[in-house]
Amino acid sequence: MGRCASARVLAAVAVMRTVERLPLRQIQARLDREHGLRLSTGGLVRLLRVVATRATPAYETLRVAVRAPCGAARWCTPTRPAGARMASTGTSGPSAPPTCGTSTTP
Repeated sequence: MGRCASARVLAAVAVMRTVERLPLRQIQARLDREHGLRLSTGGLVRLLRVVATRATPAYETLRVAVRAPCGAARWCTPTRPAGARMASTGTSGPSAPPTCGTSTTP
């Protein structure tokens, strides 16, 4: 692989492999057809390793944020004291989604 691949090609290969779950030979054919890029199987595997290496820091950041306790996550609903009621919204059913760390069963 004598030259560097663009970010667009790296992203396309990552999507083809992880989202579309294409075999390497089909990815090779699409790269040749759509981008005029001919890669050996080893070159394609090396390209996928580059994508994985570059994506690891972002992936780890997301993984830590998702697995963080409720207090550390920005998108969690704040907890309320036991027995406290939410203001009525005028609809039937629960007035708010369950909060992190609380059970929906009595």
